[in-house]
Amino acid sequence: MTYNLETIREHKNMLLIKLQEINDMDAAQKLKGKFLEVSREALEPLEEGQYYICDIIGLEIIDEDIGKLGVIEDIQQTGSNDVYITTYEGKPLCVPALKDVIQEVNLNEGYMKVKLPKGLI
Repeated sequence: MTYNLETIREHKNMLLIKLQEINDMDAAQKLKGKFLEVSREALEPLEEGQYYICDIIGLEIIDEDIGKLGVIEDIQQTGSNDVYITTYEGKPLCVPALKDVIQEVNLNEGYMKVKLPKGLI
């Protein structure tokens, strides 16, 4: 089903969304826990070096010394920086999204080149 956004605001680290077609609590409760999908055309353009989470998940991570590490499976937002989660040699690997770690992001080719900090693996 398609809904039209009326307002959106931040409240206690969450977004409160008012949809034009939803006018009472019973109707709103039916949407609780549902996913919200936004068309690509409706997204705001990002500045250079910024990416939508949906574009980062699925990228192959390639370390300049080790080579292929895995595919980004999830992103944790820690507050100070994001952390990209992959599986390397059967174990979870958390790659910090820091400027000195992330060397290149190529969405067209589907990869992210990194230089892992010493001792991370």
